Amino acid sequence: MPNLFSNFIKPQNSLYNSFYLCNSLCPLPPSGGGLGRGGRFLCALMLTFSSNLLAQNQLKNFLPESCYQTGEFKQEKTLPSIEQPLVAQGRFAFSCDKGLVWRTQTPLDETTVYRMDGKIWLISEDAQAQELKSKVHRQMGKLLNQLMGGNQRFLEKMFSIRFADGGVELIPKQSRMKKFLQVIDIAKNEQEVVITMRQADQQTMTISVSNIQNPASLDEQVCREATQTPALVCQKLL
Repeated sequence: MPNLFSNFIKPQNSLYNSFYLCNSLCPLPPSGGGLGRGGRFLCALMLTFSSNLLAQNQLKNFLPESCYQTGEFKQEKTLPSIEQPLVAQGRFAFSCDKGLVWRTQTPLDETTVYRMDGKIWLISEDAQAQELKSKVHRQMGKLLNQLMGGNQRFLEKMFSIRFADGGVELIPKQSRMKKFLQVIDIAKNEQEVVITMRQADQQTMTISVSNIQNPASLDEQVCREATQTPALVCQKLL
């Protein structure tokens, strides 16, 4: 079974090639006076490019590669006023061109459909649909879809990216997003991917995704089988 995220890459040869090329083009003069102005500029340019390329490759290896994904999740929400986290479990289905079905089965059975066009639907156990129109819901829906879709360009535009402790941190750049989100941590092991969202109101949401499958496509039948939902749910997505 293919994994949603692949392992860390080894250091790229381009970085070492840049060091070698800089030394070849701009050797130290016998007097020890240092590199010339043009040589320093060229070396700095090449090293910057190589470092950026390495960072992009590292981020890419934390992001999903498949357009279609299904699986299970466990979600823990920590509130400042409550000692024990609120725990929910369920199933999901994702299409990179349609959006995300996020079905919570316990403790309550309800489903949220985050469409790529920005529409969000909350669907109850008895198949009653309510459209959610708040800015927070739209922001969260967009963020979830871009994360699940592995949209590297979006993430690099919206976040400062740091790699530490075998994981990656995404720190919002825009003040609008900082109002509800402080940082996103992404980590993985052989069994699951763990995404932790630390919100501006001191709430923390940790989502552990497991049993990930990558179907060839996501039609209504695949969507319903993966999420075990009524027909209305997947119809709202597709």
